[in-house]
Amino acid sequence: MKKLTYFLTLWIALAMVLAACGSAAQGTETPGATGPSVTETGPGGTVTEQATEPMVTETVAPTEPLATATVEATGTVTSTEALPSTGFVDPGRASNLMDFEVYNQENEEVGSVEDMVFNLEEMKIDYLIVDMGGFLGIGGKLVAIPFDQVEVQAATSESAQSQNAIILDVTKDQMEQAPEFNPDMLPDFGQPTDDWDAEIQSFWSGGAGMSSEGTGTPVATETTQPTEVPQATATEAPQSTQSSQPNVAELQGVVLASDLIGIGIQSADGTDIASVQDVIVDPSNGDLQYLAISVSGIEEINGKLVLIPLQAFGLDVQNQVLVLKVDPQVLAGAPTFEEGQLPDTTQADWDADIRSYWQDNLPTESP
Repeated sequence: MKKLTYFLTLWIALAMVLAACGSAAQGTETPGATGPSVTETGPGGTVTEQATEPMVTETVAPTEPLATATVEATGTVTSTEALPSTGFVDPGRASNLMDFEVYNQENEEVGSVEDMVFNLEEMKIDYLIVDMGGFLGIGGKLVAIPFDQVEVQAATSESAQSQNAIILDVTKDQMEQAPEFNPDMLPDFGQPTDDWDAEIQSFWSGGAGMSSEGTGTPVATETTQPTEVPQATATEAPQSTQSSQPNVAELQGVVLASDLIGIGIQSADGTDIASVQDVIVDPSNGDLQYLAISVSGIEEINGKLVLIPLQAFGLDVQNQVLVLKVDPQVLAGAPTFEEGQLPDTTQADWDADIRSYWQDNLPTESP
């Protein structure tokens, strides 16, 4: 009986040892990757596993909202960058107007402004040169449209169009019949205008119905003849200017905006002092208000922009440059602007200081 009791006790003890070893073996597998401490195996493993799962969950969970937030922010930035900082393009600058699209009253896109014809004697915009570009089913051609027949719309105005645009009250038939514009029709820079645009004026004053038959062909033929007259005059002009240098004439004739922008400016003694960077216009009536010039030959204001009325300039026909008719030191005292920071012409009295300055400093007579 004692032996039986001994063996039973031995088996029970052995079973308990084996059970303990099995439990230890299971605990050892969990912390094997965590650390060498067996004592911390049970709670450590448990804590580690519980901490690890929420960390993975929390890391993944914010990832999706973050990605969503990033996409939304990107959209906002993109739309902001598509607009100028002021929210619109200043229509008082000729260089801006030459990027406007043209629409008719039916909100159909007619074309885009390719250029403008400036009348230097009257100091106003005579024509917008519109590139039809195949719009309205009309083949691409350039058409000169009188400025007094268009409306300039800024992006901030309440209108059916949400963009900067030129609104034109014409029909498709009128645009088809309108005379085609060719830059060669213009007289040479600084020469009298004569009647270079007689056919264009006739078309727009009389309407498409009055010029419906063969409008294009007579225009091309008749406008070629006036072109030859200025060319002959232009040949004689340099001969008269050679005797006195420089020979400054009053501004006259017509010129494309793209030709005037970038032209050089000299002082009365022939020194290069600036160039035309832009032309400031009144979009309500087409008046040419100022030349925005970039100064490069007056030490005190080199690199600055100055707005000067056209009355302050003459023309050296021989050298094809503008001549400043006031002392350069007068120019040095004028209001100046940094590059890219011309004033917003849509603001009330935006040029009060400029007008006040030039009122007392413009030449009273030609030199």
